Amino acid sequence: MPGPTIALTGATGFLGTHLGTLLTERGFHLKALTRAGVYPPFRCETVTGRLDDEAALDRLLADADFVLHVAGLTKALGAAEFHAVNGAGTARLMRRVVAVAPDSHVTLVSSLAAREPGLSAYAASKAAGEEEARRLIDPSRLLVIRPPALYGPGDKQTLELFKAAQLPLVPLPGTGRERIAVLHVTDAAEAIADLLQPRETGAFTLADSRPEGYTLAELFREAARAQGRNARFMKVPTPALRLLGRVAEASGHLLRRPPLLSQGKLAEMLHEDWSVDPALMPNDLLRQARGIRQGFTETVTWYEQAGWL
Repeated sequence: MPGPTIALTGATGFLGTHLGTLLTERGFHLKALTRAGVYPPFRCETVTGRLDDEAALDRLLADADFVLHVAGLTKALGAAEFHAVNGAGTARLMRRVVAVAPDSHVTLVSSLAAREPGLSAYAASKAAGEEEARRLIDPSRLLVIRPPALYGPGDKQTLELFKAAQLPLVPLPGTGRERIAVLHVTDAAEAIADLLQPRETGAFTLADSRPEGYTLAELFREAARAQGRNARFMKVPTPALRLLGRVAEASGHLLRRPPLLSQGKLAEMLHEDWSVDPALMPNDLLRQARGIRQGFTETVTWYEQAGWL
């Protein structure tokens, strides 16, 4: 007999693929919203569509016991694109939940960036998505989770950190005072699944065994160590970085391709406090989550086997 049904968005993304795999192993029946011709790497029922397609959302939500909203843009050409998916897209999904699956339990996977909406268009859009979910969904059925920076097998964004750690001189921005919480994607997926099953409500923030976070230098050193290297640094002045961000953003608009380093992403990177209060974390995560030495070693092994490094 099939288990409870989860309506899942973001099923083909980095976190979504790990979450979907884990939840199918735990006996859930998954219905995944996907683009045409794109299929998740786990057993599920697929619904072709996007967050701007209400008919597809209705098909996704039919008979859902749980709604797990993971989909979101992390790179875009501007604030309008971020808002269309992370803000308005979340609001549209939540309105259809109210109409189609009013008794379902809703989990919104947001971002730690949402606590600083003034930093960037991305952060503002994630905060807007949280506001819409809280406005539309009864708090007795809503769980909001804020992961920090995630890394692990299959991640292309933090791959750049490991590539940079291979350089003879690693470019080091920031002041050295920054505190950046991170978490291995497997630990994130397990924490989310553990909160979902008992229908937890409220809000939780995730982090690894050091919720106070790491400096950029520590992250680069551990990324280098995991590859058998010692990191030597070259300090990068903040004005030079800001200029690079403006150039990358302008090039992105010309090419109609979201830049890897926008001014918003730069503001997020230079923000000094991405630490996490342990009181906001789920029970046992602080004890169970792996630190970056183990996590980075496992990640490098996967990258090397996949031919990414």
